[in-house]
Amino acid sequence: MTGIERVGLVFSSPSKLARSLEERSDWKTPVAILVLAMVAFTLVVFPYQVEYQRQMIEKISKDTGRDFDVEQMLRPTLAKRIFGVVGAVVTTILFAVIAGAILNGVAMLMGKSPGFARMFSLVSYGMIVTMAGNIVKIPLIIAKKSLDVRLSLAAFFPGVSLESPAGILLNSTDIFALWGVAVIAIGFGILGQLGIRKSVATVVAFYIVFVLLQLAASTLMTAATGR
Repeated sequence: MTGIERVGLVFSSPSKLARSLEERSDWKTPVAILVLAMVAFTLVVFPYQVEYQRQMIEKISKDTGRDFDVEQMLRPTLAKRIFGVVGAVVTTILFAVIAGAILNGVAMLMGKSPGFARMFSLVSYGMIVTMAGNIVKIPLIIAKKSLDVRLSLAAFFPGVSLESPAGILLNSTDIFALWGVAVIAIGFGILGQLGIRKSVATVVAFYIVFVLLQLAASTLMTAATGR
């Protein structure tokens, strides 16, 4: 089975995807897709990200009474674009590596270890769904001229900032993120030879921890900036 065929199975049959990975791991295809999609997404949204950062800096300046040279801080340069793209790509791949290692370790304790390569492959394929959500957001971001595009329960609470604890919790219900979690949960159960309850509970717990870490980072940022 080719990598492109496996990409199709991500959306049509996660169970068949997992069984194909049982036979042979394949992380190169999903990683390549994730890198290309992240590069495209980061380059397209760069201007809107700069504007978002401008609003955040101005708000921090107003709240703290500190004077910042906003124009100097946000002056667009090639180095900043490259750093933004590389940072986004490295963060994405690093997350897949860490998640794959943790889930492989859990599978080893609870059932059967499929090996890091297979679990890393599964997580990478699952993240393609989340990345698809980013691609879907691109025309919405351009139309709205803002990064504040919501495909989650946060859409029903437009006044809640996505950086606030409430916003993070609401946005954790992003439909593409939950879809990706479901793909990984199904594959985890098959590769780790676990029942569906154990696999879903484990992957959902992992996702909850991820959301809690986001909440902790938000709290620390609020404490540091006084927002």
